[in-house]
Parts: sequence; structure tokens; C-alpha cells
Amino acid sequence: MRYLDFLKGNVTNPYVSVFANVVNTEHLNFHCEASYLRKGASETFEIIILQEEDPSASGTKTSITHEIALHYIWMCASLFNPNMH
Repeated sequence: MRYLDFLKGNVTNPYVSVFANVVNTEHLNFHCEASYLRKGASETFEIIILQEEDPSASGTKTSITHEIALHYIWMCASLFNPNMH
């Protein structure tokens, strides 16, 4: 059995975050924020596939990739009155 710590290949793991101050008046503030994070790992290995008709032949080489990934999406909006204490 293979465990997840064997997946050591490089995977691009972006983190993107956007913040916007949509409305900013004396009586009202409205902020929005959205974030995306991806974490993961992969492993690629080659196997040889033999034909049933001729198992003694050299076969066909093919690649298989295992990948595990976590996708995290976060969104937030806040509306408040800056004059309230």
C-alpha cells in the first residue's frame, strides 16, 4: 500500500486574494474579499502494458500520474456604519 507521503512531485500551488472597498462613505462602509488556495502533490511513473496476444513482446510504455489536491475558496463581505461606537 502506498501512503500520501510518497507523493513528492512538484505541483503549482497558487494563492490568489482580492480585496475591494466597494462603498466608503461617511455613514456606510462595504468591503468584499475573495481568496483561492490550492495545495497538492503528484507522482508520475511509467508502466509497461503487454498485449494478451503476445505477452513475450516488449509492450507499450505509458505514464500514470497520481495527484492529490485541496482547493480552498473563501469569500467574505462586511457592511457596517463607521459612526457607530
